[in-house]
Amino acid sequence: MSAWTWRRRSGVLLPLASVPSNHGIGDLGPAARRCVAWLEAAGQSWWQMLPVTPLGPGGSPYDSASASAGEAAYLSLDDLVTEGLLPGASVQAPDGLQGPWIKPAQARRWKLGRLAQAFAKWTAKGGAHSAAFRRFCGAQSSWLDVWERYERLEPGFSAFLQFQFDRQWKRLRAEARRHGVRLLGDVPIFVGQESADVQAHPHLFRLDRRGRPTVVSGCPPDAFSEDGQLWGHPHYAWPAHREQGFAWWRGRLGRQLELFDALRIDHFIAMERAY
Repeated sequence: MSAWTWRRRSGVLLPLASVPSNHGIGDLGPAARRCVAWLEAAGQSWWQMLPVTPLGPGGSPYDSASASAGEAAYLSLDDLVTEGLLPGASVQAPDGLQGPWIKPAQARRWKLGRLAQAFAKWTAKGGAHSAAFRRFCGAQSSWLDVWERYERLEPGFSAFLQFQFDRQWKRLRAEARRHGVRLLGDVPIFVGQESADVQAHPHLFRLDRRGRPTVVSGCPPDAFSEDGQLWGHPHYAWPAHREQGFAWWRGRLGRQLELFDALRIDHFIAMERAY
């Protein structure tokens, strides 16, 4: 890490989903870019987020269906309007999505309809043949191909969403850098049992012949929970990871370090004990 990273600094923990929005969930658009200006004005230099991978059941960012994909609901419709991929009138959210409360499932369903419109316009303009899109797909093929097969959306739609996520993220990160703010990411130890990663790489997880976990994640009784906690994620088959030189882990962390300036593993002592 650079000397800048290790200097004593302060920041704010703000999930991207909690950024002010009229679309039911925070996103990577204008409000997020205003947040970095606010952080600079407040004398803060780190913005820590929760995981930005696809939200799991109940809107949890810690039970994701992918260790590397970005959550499509975080895409800014306003930015797509600016790019000419959506008409302005189409991004007026219904009353049920406006207000201070985060509604991830409803927001995602409503947004996907608009994102499909943007995809159709982008496709008609030849976006799938652009050099930038081809470079992105080539660079991210190790996880993107797996994610496309898992989502089973219209051909090309998943890749389009991830391409736009990457572009909008870079715009936010550039704005953060301009204001002297660094982005701190969060990496959960485990991935969901029904995730694309487990389906594509079953040998990397402790599963039986029917694909069911032989041991799952959780926490024994402690000061926070008298009965303990059962999270249900499959544990890793560490010998298989070692045989591959931890390629899956290196790819996973490498992708997150393309997005963030530094990472927190949630949480390291549990990682050590699980290993």
